[in-house]
Amino acid sequence: MHIAMTLRPLSDGLQMCCPFGGILPLVFLFWIAVSVGAQPAAPLRAGAAANPGDHASYVLEGRVVTMNASFSIIDNGFVGIDKGVIFAVANSRKALEQAATDAKIDLQKMPVVQVNGDIYPGLIDLHNHPEYAIYPLLPVTRKYKDRYEWRFYDDDYQRRITHLNTLMTQPQYFDLAIEVGRYGEYKALVGGTTSIQGGRVSLAYAREECLVRNIETSPVTPRTAFSRVDIGRDADEWRRMADEKSRGPMAIHLAEGVGPRMANEFEALKRSGLVGAGLIAIHGVGLNETQLKEMAATGAKLVWSPLSNFML
Repeated sequence: MHIAMTLRPLSDGLQMCCPFGGILPLVFLFWIAVSVGAQPAAPLRAGAAANPGDHASYVLEGRVVTMNASFSIIDNGFVGIDKGVIFAVANSRKALEQAATDAKIDLQKMPVVQVNGDIYPGLIDLHNHPEYAIYPLLPVTRKYKDRYEWRFYDDDYQRRITHLNTLMTQPQYFDLAIEVGRYGEYKALVGGTTSIQGGRVSLAYAREECLVRNIETSPVTPRTAFSRVDIGRDADEWRRMADEKSRGPMAIHLAEGVGPRMANEFEALKRSGLVGAGLIAIHGVGLNETQLKEMAATGAKLVWSPLSNFML
């Protein structure tokens, strides 16, 4: 599980909150309708066709399984979606109509889809790499200074992950890149995830997608996000990163480790003008207090990955 935080300066330190603002709970964005043979019911307005899509407007009707404070279940519930955004989770038609009125939404133009089953909140995995989900967890016998140490200089990692991944995915060997990536997506979906960050856009499964949205290739937000693992390898890369910053949010593996060069990564980003509201720092273990406060002041976000952060 990954926790996303927006850092806000306070008199006594930092406040952490959801990067999606107060519109939705921490990891809820999409809803999964689990049913067999779900089909449109009679629309609220005669002649309206049910066409759920990325920016469609419609109403889902069914048994709504919430994840609110009381974990309540609405046996005959409604989920209202306007232009791809949830505006209401209601326990009656009257409550749905009132929510639509409050939001100034014309409910009469929306078709109703009876799912004939359960409607669950879809989760957003704020950072993961689906193509590695097929491999067993790497036994970790020591602590590393930073990600470069275990990725490039650890024999166990090379043998169990790097070389095996090459064997499984490359065309000259088993050529199972799509299958490996999709296995990771299926695994995420079984756990309730409907959107994921961290897919490699250079791989076919991320470009084509399957059942899980990859935020680097799908317009989950108004602008497609960009992500990077390694940064600052040459001047051209810094120029590309500056261009990406102007076109969408940037999710960057930043300070993944406690070694001294990890804090230097942040300073390099700052010198290049990349620290700001569009920055989503992944890991951030090596950031110091001053740097975290600077991130807070600019509206940058932090995704904390506790499993890998503590293990490695």
